[in-house]
Amino acid sequence: MNLKKVNENYLMSNENKLFELKDKVLPNSMSNLMESIVISEKFPWNFLMDSAEGNSVNSHKTYSFFHTVLRDSQPQSPYFDVFNLGAIQIMEKFDINISQKRPFRIRLALQTAYGIPVVNTPHIDAPFPHQVIVYYFNDSEGNTFLYNEDNTIFKEVAPKRNRAIYFDGLILHSSSKPVNNAARVIMNIDICGVNEKLNYSQK
Repeated sequence: MNLKKVNENYLMSNENKLFELKDKVLPNSMSNLMESIVISEKFPWNFLMDSAEGNSVNSHKTYSFFHTVLRDSQPQSPYFDVFNLGAIQIMEKFDINISQKRPFRIRLALQTAYGIPVVNTPHIDAPFPHQVIVYYFNDSEGNTFLYNEDNTIFKEVAPKRNRAIYFDGLILHSSSKPVNNAARVIMNIDICGVNEKLNYSQK
């Protein structure tokens, strides 16, 4: 699939509907609960060689850790109930109609400090129309980047505790590593229509 071409087509047809950012998207009780789970020493993180499964030549820089909560609309985690509820509450904060839209993938991601700036591979999460929410668990370095069709950056968002960004999933985007903060922890929520059938699989 030509990601650059997909991105160009989207930007040409939806120039005014690209991006939304909100702070304090969850009640303190929910944000505190989810944060306490992901920072626990007992929480099961899995190692991923390349954060966006892109250029393995740079995997010594772009490695990260992940925990899949929901994949292909199927629960994958013993913590599913908590994080799915959090995802639904975040969707409602963005006025997403949950009777028409649903998460088909929820994945937690943890990136550790590398000491120098590292921007991960630009990518899209799925090869069909969808929307993405990135929720930040903590204040950290490691901005999120959204790209124009020529791979220049049109939005750059700094991680902030209880902040979330919502954008069309066909926009190329990438994460980056913290430099001095110990860890950058996020929840990635991929959304589609409730009746849409999925024909792919990702971590």
